Amino acid sequence: MAQRSLHERLQHEENPPAEADTKHLAVSHSAHIIGPMLILDKKHEGISMERFAHALKIPFNPRLTRTLMRLDSFTDLPVDDLKRYIKGLIINVDNTLAEPRSQEFSPEVMAKLEEIQKAMRVCFFSDSDDQRPQLVKTGITFASNIPNKPDPNGFKMAARLRLDLKAEDCAMIGSDYTKDGACKEAGMRYIHVKPISGPNEPISEKIMRCYGNMVASIHDRFRKK
Repeated sequence: MAQRSLHERLQHEENPPAEADTKHLAVSHSAHIIGPMLILDKKHEGISMERFAHALKIPFNPRLTRTLMRLDSFTDLPVDDLKRYIKGLIINVDNTLAEPRSQEFSPEVMAKLEEIQKAMRVCFFSDSDDQRPQLVKTGITFASNIPNKPDPNGFKMAARLRLDLKAEDCAMIGSDYTKDGACKEAGMRYIHVKPISGPNEPISEKIMRCYGNMVASIHDRFRKK
């Protein structure tokens, strides 16, 4: 069967909620899950309680794994088609543009960022606060001093404060249903990219991504064609 056009995917996409549920779990101490051992804490190097709570919701809400499109690579993004339907794009960095904490980005990635800049409003929303020199040179702003993923407020604030747009006028492009995919709860569309992993990446991150991909795959089997 031929792949559906972007217009057809938009027509069949579920309508986002008018108001996203922005409540999140408050936690004052670290916790551990024995099973695989996943460290749960408020720091970037661990799995936050908010992310774990969002991950637990995904199996029971297929809307959270419904994507506008799925790409093998960020450089495959069809910018000319996309700009007809959204006004702004929010981009995850690690695992989406390059390996985690990478300071080098391929010429193809840099060329795609330039193409996006010419077509629509764009910003980075990364788990890391560092603004890597090669990305800074693009002139694309970083969404900082906002709630971390997967808090829906973070996506809303990135859209409003950095792009001067409503969340529903934007799409988030990322590689993890348990973090980037939470943009759906803010009313955004989600574009999923096959993750670029790295040798020094924590095993807990790989486990969470694999979990999200597995749930999305199960949802796909039961979704109406």
